[in-house]
Amino acid sequence: MTKFGSQFSSTDPLKKADGRSHDAGVRSFENVFDLTVDGGTNQALKIAEIQPGVHAQTVTLDTDQNLSAINFTVGTADTPAKYGASTAGPNATQKTIYVPLSLGLGCTTVNEEIFLYPSANMPAAGSLKTRMHCSKR
Repeated sequence: MTKFGSQFSSTDPLKKADGRSHDAGVRSFENVFDLTVDGGTNQALKIAEIQPGVHAQTVTLDTDQNLSAINFTVGTADTPAKYGASTAGPNATQKTIYVPLSLGLGCTTVNEEIFLYPSANMPAAGSLKTRMHCSKR
């Protein structure tokens, strides 16, 4: 039997064994944005709400439009590039996958709303699909 020591707790989410290496469940946040409604602007799109003790793993963007001229970051309102540095968007035949910068940050300690930030106006046609995978302690 593996023992984690007194620094871990099964009742405190911030003191559970780290899910990055101890078989934690993975949660997916999937969204489909209709660009006829959400496009035409460079407004941030909310893609997830995560709780304390969660670790971001990947963010995937997929679209039926060419968004390669638009750079996207993934982050919070306070830190727009916390989970993904500025990267060219996907085109109609290729997905964009972010390996979050948070790999070195550890798990969250507060509730966070995660947004996708476009650098320019998105087209007003088509759709944008986002998927964010996170592990939970």
